[in-house]
Amino acid sequence: MKVLLRRALMVGVLAILAGCNSGVSSQKEFSRIMYQENLFPEYPKAGRTYLSFNRLHGFQVEYFGSNKSNFLWYPGNKVVLPGRWKVDGKLVCYQYGSNTYNPVTDKRGGKWSCTPREFSAKGVVASLKGDPYGLSRSKKAPYILQKCKAPKKFKLRRAATC
Repeated sequence: MKVLLRRALMVGVLAILAGCNSGVSSQKEFSRIMYQENLFPEYPKAGRTYLSFNRLHGFQVEYFGSNKSNFLWYPGNKVVLPGRWKVDGKLVCYQYGSNTYNPVTDKRGGKWSCTPREFSAKGVVASLKGDPYGLSRSKKAPYILQKCKAPKKFKLRRAATC
């Protein structure tokens, strides 16, 4: 039963990624991430800022607060996106405002969106203690994050290139 559930979850993630309009094959990127080592098995942990990377979104910085709030600094955005997070068994779930939009999945925010926790963790390339960029304290992004350039405070634990 666990194997069937895991396969169903992976198919669901693949279906989400398959809706992407990118020069990068979503199936190829999904496979690349799934076969990476999980360097951050504690992900997500309150009080930490994570740098994740995939070739569809690029680098994303996200601070996870202790009150289940999270703050996403997304490439090209001038603002920080506040949201909520929760761990539901083997899933990690996020909810952003109904006024948000994911350009990779072509979906609007407002509803909870869940992915296998292990899959999300495998996309993490670096982590910092606390909220060094002040994402939880400002609606304005520190600067416009470039898709293919990691913020300097992070030391990458694995290669990440567009």
